[in-house]
Amino acid sequence: MTGWRWAVVWAMGLVGGLLARIPARTHWLVMGATSVFPYVKASVATWAKTHPGYAVAVTGGGSWAGLAALDRGHADIGVSDLPPELWRPARPLLRIPLGAMPILFVAHRGIGVGCLDRSQLQAVFHGTVSNWRTLGGRAEPVTVVVRPPGSGAREVVRRYLGESGAGPRLVTQLSNGAVLAVVATTPGAIGYVEGPRTVPGVVTLCVDGQRWSPAKAQAWPLQAIPSLYLDPSRLGDPAFRSLVQWLATDPARLTFGLFPLQPGGGGE
Repeated sequence: MTGWRWAVVWAMGLVGGLLARIPARTHWLVMGATSVFPYVKASVATWAKTHPGYAVAVTGGGSWAGLAALDRGHADIGVSDLPPELWRPARPLLRIPLGAMPILFVAHRGIGVGCLDRSQLQAVFHGTVSNWRTLGGRAEPVTVVVRPPGSGAREVVRRYLGESGAGPRLVTQLSNGAVLAVVATTPGAIGYVEGPRTVPGVVTLCVDGQRWSPAKAQAWPLQAIPSLYLDPSRLGDPAFRSLVQWLATDPARLTFGLFPLQPGGGGE
């Protein structure tokens, strides 16, 4: 069974268990990308304060899981940061981008390297370079930490660097937080996360001489575009439409690392 199919099967079990625990008063389920789970959860909580008669369940599970749950009628809104052309829904869906989320390369503070160009990153993630001293760093074996198939971040990095194939020192983690935890505690580790995050023991690498800056967010070379997916016919419900509009425009997006899209970038 391929990785994404396994993810979908796992997600269906997760949805079934979740639905069994949702109180009867819950009206809708929002499910999908873990990269924007904190934002969606906080935004829904804000919306709910002005809509006391409604309850909305929010869960992660990953982009494939959210889209699959939506496709099967188990979720009302799917959240995905996968490029839209990778998903072939069974019915027409409306896509509403939430913004652009930078994908940053992070490494253990002790590697002795602060900046890599694209060819060096390719060598590291493909396993051609197995020790940081090859790139002028410390004599430390390289451990590559990646996200699983079905992750939007993994797909963006794959398109930028090619598929990772780093051999026995390749570690897969399910979320940004898990990637950061492994990188912080594993000498020689490198990985990638969505959104600017600060964790002790982890450095954010500059890429091709460019260092991440919120002021130059649109110029960053690797960006995912987390988006809401839904059945457009559902917008006939005023409360549901209000929820969708709020999720798409909540000013708190910047706080959670969602930046304005470049003109023409990702909308439909």
